[in-house]
Amino acid sequence: MWVAHLFGGDSYSVRSWHHLVAWGFIIFTVVHVYMAFREDYLQRNGTMSSIFTGYKIERKKEALGEHDEK
Repeated sequence: MWVAHLFGGDSYSVRSWHHLVAWGFIIFTVVHVYMAFREDYLQRNGTMSSIFTGYKIERKKEALGEHDEK
C-alpha cells in the first residue's frame, strides 16, 4: 500500500502512471531502432549489419583514417 500513497492514494493512479511509463518505453524503443537503421542507411557504414553478423566492412581509406575533404 505504500506505493499507492506515493501516487495519490488509489490504485487507479498507480495503474495510470505505469501505463504512461510503459508506453514511453515502447515509443522510445521504436524511435531508437528506426533512427539507428536510418543512420546506418544514410552513412553507409555497416554499423547495423555488424550487430547481426559480427563483421564490419569499411572502405580502405576509412580504415586507415584518411577522409575525403570536400
